[in-house]
Amino acid sequence: MNGKLFSVASLPVLMISIFVFLCGALSLVLPSGYTIGPVFLLLVALVYLFIRPYPSLNVQDKCLLSALLTYALVGIATNLIHHMSSRDYDNFSRFVFAIPVLLLLLRIRIAPVYFWLGLVVGALGAGVVAISDFFIHGELRAAGHNNAIQFGDIAILFAVMLFAGLSWAKHHSNLMLNVFMLAIASAIFASLLSGARGGWLALLCVLALLYFYSGLYRDRKKALRYAVTIVLGLLVFYQFPQPGLLQARIHDALVDIQQYQATLNSQTSLGARFVLWQTSFDMFRLQPIFGWGSLQAYVQVTPDTPEVLQTFNHMHNDFLDALVKRGVIGAFGLLVIYFIPAYIFYARLSLSSVAAQAAALAGVNLVLATFVCGWTQSFFSHSSGVMVYVFMMIILWGQVRTANEASQS
Repeated sequence: MNGKLFSVASLPVLMISIFVFLCGALSLVLPSGYTIGPVFLLLVALVYLFIRPYPSLNVQDKCLLSALLTYALVGIATNLIHHMSSRDYDNFSRFVFAIPVLLLLLRIRIAPVYFWLGLVVGALGAGVVAISDFFIHGELRAAGHNNAIQFGDIAILFAVMLFAGLSWAKHHSNLMLNVFMLAIASAIFASLLSGARGGWLALLCVLALLYFYSGLYRDRKKALRYAVTIVLGLLVFYQFPQPGLLQARIHDALVDIQQYQATLNSQTSLGARFVLWQTSFDMFRLQPIFGWGSLQAYVQVTPDTPEVLQTFNHMHNDFLDALVKRGVIGAFGLLVIYFIPAYIFYARLSLSSVAAQAAALAGVNLVLATFVCGWTQSFFSHSSGVMVYVFMMIILWGQVRTANEASQS
């Protein structure tokens, strides 16, 4: 047995690797499980801030660090302007805490297997939790230890990252490839049982991206096979786990739209969203620069506000939520945290290393799916959304950087 595996020098690397594994493995199976791995990584990262040499940063590293800091500072500054309570700083602080963790992951190479198996365990665990909620406890929508929308959307994030990792899994072993496929099915199944329709739309967008990225459109036979596989998969999930479940969610959406068009009914799921989105533009026109800070601030000074504004504390749309609460600078900060990571991951898709390329594609999928989920849900208004997005993003970037360097050494 190789003695180096248990050398003193390797113990910190093993410990950090386990914490990276926990970031995926525990996210959807324990109460606040999405915080456990990141908290341990942060504690180690703070220690490493006092240990030299520091990692050398390239332009893309600095861009990602700047994006994290920009989003956090915009949120903190607008909170100060609006005299928000201390709890309103929590989600923005996670972007600051991610910075030392990113520096840690740039200086210590974590074997890809720890990250990918963490996602696999998390996806399989999500399926088990969803089955327990739906079939054993009789819940109408699986939610685990979160709300149903966040649970389903995060399950889809795991699925689309694992889709990107199929090339790495195939390169690793056929067994790993089969395990990845099972985990993807489990994550999608969990999302189905959650009834989170925004996540389903995100999945379709990512599948369209993968279609063009893989070049399938150039080969008619492969394109047809891909299309048939997707259609068959949709048919399977349309009929199961219980006839009528998916049909009911789609039917409800159509009925909500029809009722809103006919009577402006805001008492339905989509009707409430339509009212929130429509009202958001009026709110933005009144406070375009720094926003209102919160929906409650607008309700307090505006008579005859729609009842739905008194019920929700976010706009069920990340961009509109940022625009209303933090104005144009808030919207700018949100676009920065989407587009800069998307660009730097996209720029690394041509790397020769299989591990680095898979991580880069997973990063693109993560950003795209989160962006689409944010169309119908204020994903970043929830700690689970922030923690999963930001820490998966920096772990993936660490994988891209260190895996590529390892392949060149």
